[in-house]
Amino acid sequence: MRASGYDEISVNGDGSLSWIVNAHSQAPLQKTLRCDGDAFAVSDGTERLVFTTLKWGGIPHVLMVQYGSSGSDLDRLTFDGHVVRTIGEQYTPVPIPKAWLNRTNKTYLIDNISWNDTGWDEPVIRFEEKDGMLIGGKAGNNAVFDPQNDSLAFIAGLLNRGDSSVRVISEDGREKLVIGGYQGYDIAQIPSIAVGDTMNGQVAFHKTAWYQFIPDLAGKRIMFRIGGKNPHYTLRLFDSSLELFQTATTGILEWTSRQGRWYLAISPTPEATGDYTLFVTN
Repeated sequence: MRASGYDEISVNGDGSLSWIVNAHSQAPLQKTLRCDGDAFAVSDGTERLVFTTLKWGGIPHVLMVQYGSSGSDLDRLTFDGHVVRTIGEQYTPVPIPKAWLNRTNKTYLIDNISWNDTGWDEPVIRFEEKDGMLIGGKAGNNAVFDPQNDSLAFIAGLLNRGDSSVRVISEDGREKLVIGGYQGYDIAQIPSIAVGDTMNGQVAFHKTAWYQFIPDLAGKRIMFRIGGKNPHYTLRLFDSSLELFQTATTGILEWTSRQGRWYLAISPTPEATGDYTLFVTN
């Protein structure tokens, strides 16, 4: 297990180790670790890896420690090539409660990214169960979590303990996941809008109102507009993969429709009152 995701290590008949890096991903890397005295040499690098045991709180932790640079940008830029760091920890999966399993393979849209925040690249929280482990986080992060009960889980192990929990809260009648200060709710609860709709709503500062939109035809010119005397809202349009497609800062977003499911985010700027009227027109 590493700070993001996990690897798999097995012993070969010749005493070497097979190391599958990022085993959780769609494209894991296969490496070989060859015994080199008290350390292991990596098949495609000059670094050495050592397995050692450290007690923390009276509990032994088996750590994988890297000595020397692997040649990666992280090693070169962060450590100037002089690397001594823990890159992994042996981990035994714990049972995953049904409540957490029910939250896997879902998309939770984050609703508290500020209008001018840099975190809009992929405003989602996702979890999945893989190889008996609960992994996930915000926007592609793949930390391994140990559930403590039905509403709290911690990142497992000693690594990367900043923002180390995910909590479940209830707000606005919705179950929300809270991780690293971000909070999101199930995308299935997002209301739908269509051409001709007028939607009145309220959204607090540092919050976001979400809508889903499915065009009836591609190639139509669509306008999402915040009406009234207070159009101080930023509008963002996302495609079905939740990648940012288009942004408008003036309360008006014009778009030539494409087929598929789209998501509109409405975020108040400091000048906004919080009450808004959204018009969807051709």
